[in-house]
Amino acid sequence: MHTCTRFLVLLSFTLLATSCQKDKDEQPAPAAPEPTYRMSSAVFYPSSGTAVGTSHRANRVLGAASRENGQVVLRFKSRQDAPEDEVRLVLPSSFLTSKAGTYAYQTTAAPTPNTVQVTYTKTYQLSISSLLSKVYKGHEQTTEGNFVITAFDEKNQLISGSYEATFKDVSDPFSEISPPPARKSHVAVYGEFSHVSIR
Repeated sequence: MHTCTRFLVLLSFTLLATSCQKDKDEQPAPAAPEPTYRMSSAVFYPSSGTAVGTSHRANRVLGAASRENGQVVLRFKSRQDAPEDEVRLVLPSSFLTSKAGTYAYQTTAAPTPNTVQVTYTKTYQLSISSLLSKVYKGHEQTTEGNFVITAFDEKNQLISGSYEATFKDVSDPFSEISPPPARKSHVAVYGEFSHVSIR
């Protein structure tokens, strides 16, 4: 009788432990955090000491990251705001192995080690029926600023960081809708992003 009782007790513990382990194994993986974005731009006029700028609302900025030809390409774009801003950043995949870091922009036509390619496009309405886009590339203009990786989740392939790029002494991007003479300007774009999934 005692043997039978001990057997039933052991059997109960075994079934309970198996059930707990099954419940533990069946728990869903936590959902990946939602990506967040911030983006703003400005045009500075050194001759007059004035500036104009745009700060986009967070829910009106889109972002994406992908692997292309051994590189990681990040794209950020404002939507439904005028003027419209778009940034494209290209970085070697090797950057992700070093996790957090601060990187300069590529300023020559030929790629240079440990630099990021940056392209910025500003689009605004020229008339009721037409838009005008101005494109600035780090290797074609004198460019200042940095790209920063603040965190990289290798398991889930999520990248977080910021960017700041200033294209120095370029023509006024709004020259077509501004009175002459055309002025020289510094065109800048800034942004922060978090938990962007690399596809």
